[in-house]
Amino acid sequence: MPRVLPPKIPFGGAASGRPGPPSGAVRAGERNSPATRLNSFMADEIDEALLDAARRELNELAGMTDHACEPREFAYACLVSEVPANGRHGKVVFVDDSEVAVFNIAGEIFAISNLCPHEMSPLLAAGFVDCEARTVACPLHGWTFEIETGKLLGASGSVPVYDVKLADGEVWLRLRE
Repeated sequence: MPRVLPPKIPFGGAASGRPGPPSGAVRAGERNSPATRLNSFMADEIDEALLDAARRELNELAGMTDHACEPREFAYACLVSEVPANGRHGKVVFVDDSEVAVFNIAGEIFAISNLCPHEMSPLLAAGFVDCEARTVACPLHGWTFEIETGKLLGASGSVPVYDVKLADGEVWLRLRE
């Protein structure tokens, strides 16, 4: 740890004619200043491998990589009794600021994004449901999605799918990763 000099002692140097402070000494209050840290940092050799490791760690913590910092939690969506039991249409709920379509097909609950990616139309809950095929078609343009996987049929693409947990007659959802 560097020695701390009293604030009234002037720093010297060759230009002032006065002797400077001992090596590594700093004025009181300057120990953690950005300039002190920068000078200390610049004086040392930069370990590129260590710097890259620190960048990766910060990016992971910021969620900028494929690695999640913490598993997502389930969020309450609705009561099971609020989801139409016939499967002919779904119920719209909001989870983490996302619009979700929840379907009850033969007593099994499924959840996918309610937004059709064709024109970002919030219509899938009101779409045409085929209970046997477990698909839903957007009522605007007919794009058809598998309710279990979110996969768009007949083309590449998909909509987000949610994991479903039932507890005490309640539907809890978590975005599938």
